[in-house]
Amino acid sequence: MTELLILLAVSLAVSAVGWKYFIYFFSLGYGYGVAALAMTMGVMYHGNLSLPTIALLVLLFVFGVRLGTYLFLRERKAAAYRKILYDPSLQQKKPLSVILTVWLFCAVLYVAQVSPVAFRLSNAEQGV
Repeated sequence: MTELLILLAVSLAVSAVGWKYFIYFFSLGYGYGVAALAMTMGVMYHGNLSLPTIALLVLLFVFGVRLGTYLFLRERKAAAYRKILYDPSLQQKKPLSVILTVWLFCAVLYVAQVSPVAFRLSNAEQGV
């Protein structure tokens, strides 16, 4: 349980990029959040890593970095996308309760998506 709370804290920290632009909760927060969670699990369970779990963590990390970098570069290079992203009508202030709810649920979702690997590593640590 403590491990999941650590993962949730990491996920909340990384997906906090959404406080800059709301869409980042779903885009950059997801990509880099998955990468950060993979790194965190690698550090937390470094003594119990097997070849398959190392492969899973590497794949999660590569997927997250690739996705996050692609989304970041797309925003920087594509004028049409920037026009949509920064459209004043989409930048209306959202209620704090909406922002907090989306932030929390996104962070929980990202942890849930990588939790099978975390459970496998936790079981290996306990000798199961």
